[in-house]
Amino acid sequence: ITINGFTAPEGGITIIGQMFRMTDAKNVIIRGMKFRGGYNYTDPNNQYSKSAFLMGNTKGFIVDRCSSGFSLEQSIGGNGGNANDPLSGATFQNNLVGNTSRVGIIGQGITSDQSLRNMPTKVSYHRNVMVDCGWRTPNVAGNVRADIINNFVHNWQNRTSSFTGTAYNGQPSTQKTRSNIIGNYYQAGTNSRTSGSNVLYKINDNNIEPEFHFYDNYITSDVLKGKAAGYDYTDPSTAH
Repeated sequence: ITINGFTAPEGGITIIGQMFRMTDAKNVIIRGMKFRGGYNYTDPNNQYSKSAFLMGNTKGFIVDRCSSGFSLEQSIGGNGGNANDPLSGATFQNNLVGNTSRVGIIGQGITSDQSLRNMPTKVSYHRNVMVDCGWRTPNVAGNVRADIINNFVHNWQNRTSSFTGTAYNGQPSTQKTRSNIIGNYYQAGTNSRTSGSNVLYKINDNNIEPEFHFYDNYITSDVLKGKAAGYDYTDPSTAH
């Protein structure tokens, strides 16, 4: 499946008001689309209806040169956030995200199916620009190998990314997240300086045994009072 907004007449294709979501699909390419959904959600009991763009239970897809914004939840993400919604083989690249509550979660959704919880997932997040987006730039969830490379983040709030398992009804997570965080530029803004947080990355679940490779990232130094990365699960003050 290919959805190519660049083939549309002048002005392109914009999805306004409601969430765009694709599930149960394979080998999908989405290019040149504009997503402005989530602010006009119809289900107040479903927080993910406030999102602009989500992919779930999808294998092999690329989101390239799209833009997303103005959502009240995730703006552009790839786990769906619901039970039995795994994601595998995804690339988000060259996208522009702005003026949104959160960017997105990449990885696996929460599920009671242990076989799905242990299914390995690979996700790439390359050369994206995220401005005035709160947090989740992106978050990483589940048994994931995530490559977060050459992104630009401006004026985040509270934190940029967190890393967590997919525990279900209090069951401990058994996954391991492996993240390569390379060549990213984190530029603080007003929200970054007034959010009261000194955390750039946050470990939400000590059971996932996270592994990181950090290299060549630039971080505005006047914001972080604590460590930008590194943690000791026995000492909550170091869980960054």
